[in-house]
Amino acid sequence: MSSFKGGGGRPTGPSQQDLQAGPMRNLLDQQVVSMRHVKRPLGSSGVMPWPFSHSGTEAVTADGKHWLIHKGGKKGSDFGREKGGNTVVTDAKNMSGAWRTTGCVGGGWTDTKPGTRVTDLVKTGGKDYNLLFSNCHFAARNAAKFAAEKK
Repeated sequence: MSSFKGGGGRPTGPSQQDLQAGPMRNLLDQQVVSMRHVKRPLGSSGVMPWPFSHSGTEAVTADGKHWLIHKGGKKGSDFGREKGGNTVVTDAKNMSGAWRTTGCVGGGWTDTKPGTRVTDLVKTGGKDYNLLFSNCHFAARNAAKFAAEKK
């Protein structure tokens, strides 16, 4: 169930209890069969030099669905956020056309090692956000390294 903030009536997303059961648990347990490193510009500049871009991992689960796993600096209870961390999972259908495959990690789609689950890629992103040492770029690289380890 979604909870609502007082005043504006804006939904804040499912509660942490909701996230640990049902659809969230099913999503996190999904087997990942392939993935790619993606990046988009920050804001509307269209320019993507390293600190001014946002990185993520597009993952394909065994059922053929595409998911974007990415890390941000905000707190909250977005769908796909596990245990209050800053790495979230969203349906890749919601990705804008600004996201591009990058050449820095594999250069395209990569098969994952057997047994890789969505939760594994979320956990490699880490819970805490730090602009210099634990940001979206580190999270995407860590996910790629984890999934590509000896198969």
